[in-house]
Amino acid sequence: MKALNKLILHILQKEDLTGIIKTFTFPWSSLQATQEKWERYYTEQQTNIRTVCIAKIGDEFIGYGSLLNNTEYPEFKTLAYQRLIGVIIGVIIGVIIGVMPDILTFE
Repeated sequence: MKALNKLILHILQKEDLTGIIKTFTFPWSSLQATQEKWERYYTEQQTNIRTVCIAKIGDEFIGYGSLLNNTEYPEFKTLAYQRLIGVIIGVIIGVIIGVMPDILTFE
């Protein structure tokens, strides 16, 4: 059986900001603080400080992973950057499979 909407993973784009801010503004944070955070994340990605991966189904934002490219945590400095990106994407996919298994189609 084919899923109606497919999982989309991509690097944060400027056009994602409005939707992601709307989706991920939580009760414990203000809209302004969330907007400032995501604008900072986008700027940091543009300057190669951070990498942000977005997960969507159709046009709906369902998750994200954020990674500082040069972290101050020594445990992360010993791991390869590409491997960490793989872990972030794997976690996002694992959560989606656990929560909504019917959306993925493997061909």
